[in-house]
Amino acid sequence: LLLMVGNLIIIPVGITFFKDETTAPWIVFNVVSDTFFLMDLVLNFRTGIVI
Repeated sequence: LLLMVGNLIIIPVGITFFKDETTAPWIVFNVVSDTFFLMDLVLNFRTGIVI
């Protein structure tokens, strides 16, 4: 949930005001959050409910 709130606030502000800034913390945050959400997507597809 905290990562989602971070994406909700930090990414739009970063795109709007800091277009040319590609520092290491910014790249690490983007890679970690993208990896987390990709793993969440994969796990959600792998765990189904049998009715």
